[in-house]
Amino acid sequence: MIAIGGSALRSVSHRRRIEAFDQIFKIYGESINFHALGLGSIDLLFRYPWASSDSSSWLCGRIYRELITLGGIISAPADMPSQDALGFNVRLLASLEEKHGVIQADYDMYFPI
Repeated sequence: MIAIGGSALRSVSHRRRIEAFDQIFKIYGESINFHALGLGSIDLLFRYPWASSDSSSWLCGRIYRELITLGGIISAPADMPSQDALGFNVRLLASLEEKHGVIQADYDMYFPI
């Protein structure tokens, strides 16, 4: 397994990450398992066949009051406690553990009620 890091840096544009990952997976994707270091972008996690990944994005709920949804990151509702926002993110990211199979997601993971 080879770990790929540095893509979370703010100086690396989303487009540049896609270009780099496209090239990496085109050349090596069939023969090597890759681990995404610090990759919290839901679309990039789904776009490539990562063997595994890690991220601190789940903390966004508590720190920035942001929710990670399957549609992207959104602001938490004003009446949602930080602890609930943190829990929302943990539940969503835990549901991605088996992303190569059926994802156990429900409507609440798209838009919090």
